[in-house]
Amino acid sequence: MSTRAHWLGSCAKHTIATIWCANLALLIAAFCWIFLAGNSIQTIARTGHDSSLVTTPVTFMRDDVRRDASVTIAEVAAVIAAVTFVVMLVSLFVGGKRYRTTRMWLVFTAISCGWLGFTMTGPEIYWYGQQRRVRAHIPAAEILLKRLQADWPKADGEIAGLGPFQAYPVNRPTALVPLRMMNLIGTSQQFTLVERSATGVIRIELGGNELGAWLEWRPDDSPPETFAGGLGTQYNMRRYARLAPHWFLVRYQRSSNSLRHVPIDPGNERARGGVAIHNITPCPISHSCLSVSLGARASS
Repeated sequence: MSTRAHWLGSCAKHTIATIWCANLALLIAAFCWIFLAGNSIQTIARTGHDSSLVTTPVTFMRDDVRRDASVTIAEVAAVIAAVTFVVMLVSLFVGGKRYRTTRMWLVFTAISCGWLGFTMTGPEIYWYGQQRRVRAHIPAAEILLKRLQADWPKADGEIAGLGPFQAYPVNRPTALVPLRMMNLIGTSQQFTLVERSATGVIRIELGGNELGAWLEWRPDDSPPETFAGGLGTQYNMRRYARLAPHWFLVRYQRSSNSLRHVPIDPGNERARGGVAIHNITPCPISHSCLSVSLGARASS
């Protein structure tokens, strides 16, 4: 009987130690994930949890975003972290002698501060990680930049690196909307819109994992600022970081009159007769969901 009790006690001791290690490993993994993974903030938002981590450049509508494996994994990890945390706390009161010590209380406090820090500083960690990721795409963005600077389109058309696109406004376009999802040349980084200002600033709205971020080239290397887009949308500058000379990573907040649009088939009525933009509604995800209705573009 004593042998069995000893065996059960040994198993319990090793189980609790494993739980402590698992929680610590999840904490370290969480920090690495939110720094390295571009979709980390999006995944947290998709779970629907009300957390300070969801103070992102993008606001998600749960019904508009497909739940995928990353969401399930994140939810399972969150449950495991919560359960192991509770077990750790309980073990400080009813666990073995090695857990009912000041040293283990200090370890528990440190881990608690780690999770609190993850919750409070998650957006900042993501922001620095995003700078690192987007900086790597600057050479590819410069290829597109040079092509557009050499010959900015005056009408709808197709450009290498941009593909078929729509140009807005009609007479003097400042916004180019790709008709299909495009990647920066030689990369997997998607983009959904290109804007040019009267001062020569080129702004590329990123998509995919970096949804909500803009890669911006400024000829005078001045700080980014609020601007009105070619689709009639007001963009209020929220935050920026200088990645390289003339290049900035920027987050903008769209006004309540943001356009909602969807990629358009270049073989549709738009190519034959044009479209007029109507139905201006708030867009929860990105400018690549532009809402358009067929009509006579000339009348717009």
